[in-house]
Amino acid sequence: MNIWENAVLTDKGTALQAKLVDGQTLHITKVVSGGAKVPVVNLRQQTNVTDGGKEITLQPVRIEGDKTILPVLLENIGLEEGYDLWQIGIYAQDPEEGEILYCLAQASEAKHIPSATEGPGFSITWDFVIKTSNTAPFEVDVNSVGLVSIEQYQVHAGEIQSLKNSIVNLDERIEDLNADLNSTDLNLNKIKESLPYKVLPTNRKIIDSLDENNGNFIFYINSYDNYGGCDVPGKENYYGIVFAAGGRYSQVLCMGNLNGGLYTRVKINGSWSGWFAK
Repeated sequence: MNIWENAVLTDKGTALQAKLVDGQTLHITKVVSGGAKVPVVNLRQQTNVTDGGKEITLQPVRIEGDKTILPVLLENIGLEEGYDLWQIGIYAQDPEEGEILYCLAQASEAKHIPSATEGPGFSITWDFVIKTSNTAPFEVDVNSVGLVSIEQYQVHAGEIQSLKNSIVNLDERIEDLNADLNSTDLNLNKIKESLPYKVLPTNRKIIDSLDENNGNFIFYINSYDNYGGCDVPGKENYYGIVFAAGGRYSQVLCMGNLNGGLYTRVKINGSWSGWFAK
């Protein structure tokens, strides 16, 4: 769709065109986008494009009969903030006044240009046609840094598509992993429910009151430093396995991590016995 319904030669451009009749060369210097619109009747009086736009890359021109095709390429590389594109202004070199806004096109509706973050790799091209004559040679300043051949563009577009596909595949893989995690959680819950005992927190309060809990319990005191071990006299770095059978009888079995040996004590009717070696 051609969105550039309103294209005009500016007043400055008309004056320059009159000079070209005398054999002056039309020297295009740059193309700039504009970020706002004006009433159509005011377009010819503009001397610069509206604010908010960016300079656009000029591509090599091609000649078709008495027409000069001026391709332009708009990219968002390095663009920190997106904007609405309303105007495209073509600047030329006036031999007397210097650089002027030669001609101007305004869109019928805005085209949003995304920032580099919003739309990585975004680009768009247009061909602007300028009618020339034998008495008015045509010259364009082309920035070689921004030149993109068809082959390069296709490779670039292919890389972008490949990146998009990789992102989609990554999203799908993340979904699969999440599903696997959910399945693992369900399996762990089933295993936990099938155990003949319950796992309790490792703290002394639970140990002291274990005989108040009916059922079969087992848990571990993992380290002397964190939980005080089993309080075996003269020993450190022990861990304990606490069993409870019913609510009246409890037994603690302590095994040494460093020094070896087994120690045990029992609790009957709320009273613990002393430690003794096994």
